[in-house]
Amino acid sequence: MKKLQTILPVFFLGLFMFYGGTCAFAYEVAVGLGSTAPPSATIALGDQSKWPVVAELSWGSLANLVPLATGLSESQQRAVFNSFKHNRAITELTYPNVRWNESQPDIDFLNHFGLEIPYVFVLDEVNLDSMLTRAQIIRLKARFAGKTVIMNTRSWTRDKDWLAGVTDVLDAVCIEFMPHNTPAYIAKDVAPYAVWAHNHNKILMLLMPPLPDDYLDDRFVKAVKGAAQAIYDANKSILPKGWMKNANIIFVPANYTWTAPGSNRLAYVPEDSRNSVLAAAKALFMMRPQLDAGPVFPEPDLSVPQAINFLLNKKSDD
Repeated sequence: MKKLQTILPVFFLGLFMFYGGTCAFAYEVAVGLGSTAPPSATIALGDQSKWPVVAELSWGSLANLVPLATGLSESQQRAVFNSFKHNRAITELTYPNVRWNESQPDIDFLNHFGLEIPYVFVLDEVNLDSMLTRAQIIRLKARFAGKTVIMNTRSWTRDKDWLAGVTDVLDAVCIEFMPHNTPAYIAKDVAPYAVWAHNHNKILMLLMPPLPDDYLDDRFVKAVKGAAQAIYDANKSILPKGWMKNANIIFVPANYTWTAPGSNRLAYVPEDSRNSVLAAAKALFMMRPQLDAGPVFPEPDLSVPQAINFLLNKKSDD
């Protein structure tokens, strides 16, 4: 029995690596080290034994300087970053904090730990309902030459058509949203970003904090599959069925939600928990074979007659 307990985790890790590692063009999953995470939650990431699958398969981290630099010792910081197999990170900046004529502390901090920084994720925190202007994007690209600038936006941003006017200068967009929203909301307020990224071969980052009461093998999984389905159903003439089998798509589960203060602090680990951030990341890897093949509508909680009608209607829609 003890031998079996030793073999099984290795066996399942091999399966995850098969599904995650052999799909060369599968979507990526990065770990969001968000600004609201308490230091104790981030320090716990230094124990890789609590998240071996995500540590092995994840793209890397989305790193916010504030909680990492102020709440952890250097040895604790190094333990967190060393746990990731890939030595790379996305640095998170607010536009007002960009240093235009001197070294950028956020990037210097990550470089100190030997991390490659291919992406600079920039938020406009002056007006939460706005995107960066064309002039700001051009200025950022010049400031961070050789890196890809990811512009943040939110699902509630009204002027989604703004993307069309900056396609020639913008290489990546992050849409911040809750996958638990209704299919109609996802189709209206999230899908336009997916379509833009697909049509123009751009990078799409999906910043999705799981809810504190999520159960990853149920509610979160159904929400993500439902969101993928809603985006596809609203754009069947544009998106291929396997539109998510694309390394330009980066899922980022993060440690925050838009809930009351104090209720949004999920633990990061262990990845086998039913409602931790790393459990959400692991669930995304487990969904890869389904989402890569095409959107998978979550199984409805219906009676037998209702389920039959559901399947008949689903078949007629395909």
